[in-house]
Amino acid sequence: MPAAYDGQRIAGNLADFSGGCGASPDLVWLADDSMPILCASTAVIPCLHSLSTELPGYNTVEFRLGTGAWVSGTGLGGDLWTATLGGLPVQTQLTPRSPSGCQDLYYGANPSTPSNYTAGMPIGIDGSTHTYHYSTTAAYSWPGGDVYVRISTVFVGEPCLDSVYVNYNDVVVYYFVSVPWAMTQDAHEAYHTDQVISGQTWRIKTSCGTQAPGLQDLTIQGPSPSTASHTYQAYSLSPAYPATWSYNTDTNSPPGWTGTNIRVQTLTHPLYRQHKYVSGSNAASLTATLTSPTIDGNALIAVYFQNGTSDSGGTLIDPAAPAGFARTHTTTNHRTTTFERYNAPATSNFTLTGIAAADQQALWLVELWCPVTGARLTDLLKQDQAGASALVSGSITTGSTEALFLHFAQQHLNNTPGGPPGAFSSASSGWTLEAYAAEPLAGPGPPFENMLTGFAIRSAPSGGSFSNTITSTVTRVWDSWVLAIG
Repeated sequence: MPAAYDGQRIAGNLADFSGGCGASPDLVWLADDSMPILCASTAVIPCLHSLSTELPGYNTVEFRLGTGAWVSGTGLGGDLWTATLGGLPVQTQLTPRSPSGCQDLYYGANPSTPSNYTAGMPIGIDGSTHTYHYSTTAAYSWPGGDVYVRISTVFVGEPCLDSVYVNYNDVVVYYFVSVPWAMTQDAHEAYHTDQVISGQTWRIKTSCGTQAPGLQDLTIQGPSPSTASHTYQAYSLSPAYPATWSYNTDTNSPPGWTGTNIRVQTLTHPLYRQHKYVSGSNAASLTATLTSPTIDGNALIAVYFQNGTSDSGGTLIDPAAPAGFARTHTTTNHRTTTFERYNAPATSNFTLTGIAAADQQALWLVELWCPVTGARLTDLLKQDQAGASALVSGSITTGSTEALFLHFAQQHLNNTPGGPPGAFSSASSGWTLEAYAAEPLAGPGPPFENMLTGFAIRSAPSGGSFSNTITSTVTRVWDSWVLAIG
């Protein structure tokens, strides 16, 4: 049984009270301490932990008076935020009262001035919505009522890599230095690099949507073997080629990291991607359908070869290409016609029309990785070269621009039986003979028409002057076209 009740004792949680009853002892139920009785006179104001404790990394605070609308708060540093509700100021901040670290609410004429504010009574926190609840009374024209403070994390960043252009084939990162570090692809729009910085190995990663859908983030992890990490959102995006995402990183986030500005760039190096070859004899049209759709923004090169004149003696007709393609060459005998399109939209096929008067026909369609700002740098066309088994392109120069060189070649035979059309067997050092095709004699003859066509590629990261020789197993008249893009 407890001691005699002296009128000063109330039941409740021990932590909710302070003060005492002088010399009167605290009372405790015998054999049952589930309901302590404490001699107390003043209740302790409930302490709501800081906003940072409730939701680490939050960046958005909203205030609401009663059932009114939510109003965006303004951050003044740390866990100090202010807003205006009904034309009157309100502020939440950490208060140096006992116990320390309590997130309190102040309201009235000027809550930022200690002598001119009124404190709200903390009620509690809704952990599911990270909403703080306070009760206020009328003061300084303040109407009183319940005030709610809601915190959240809203990621303000920049859209993912594909949002600018999709035909990039390289991603690099800049850290202090002017020379970029290459990144290794992990998944779509996700890349990483491991680098030794100040004697420690750090992993720098960029990916789409790690924190928020549709935003390209940056994660710093390490130093190895630690897996501690911190993820950042870009503060700016420059869409001009090469597209650049910029991030500000903080010192010791993660621990040991030296805060600095980091830039991520997407690049497109001129490279071969795929091709399709089709042929015909007196066909009204030719359609080249690629194995897979092209990538939006890449370049498309089409080369049409035809041999001789019509069996009926008609005139060869210039072929017509789809809209958007520029015809860049037609030889005087119409044997070689070239078409080019840069920053081309994605497609799967290419059709030439208006060619029914030709005899033997061949069409090469080649897709190339090419910057969205890319275009032809220079080219060189040869036609009706003397019969030879070494087809020399001639030299072209691009200066210092990164470039991709393509050499298309055709050997043809007219009016004289000459056996099989032959084969290409090699290319100069540094060049790759990508593909060739042989078309046998067409028509009853004479005239006799057959063709041997193909193309070679060379990537030149520093540009310069280059020529190529394709070796053939036959000796016949030939055409050649070499093109450099970058």
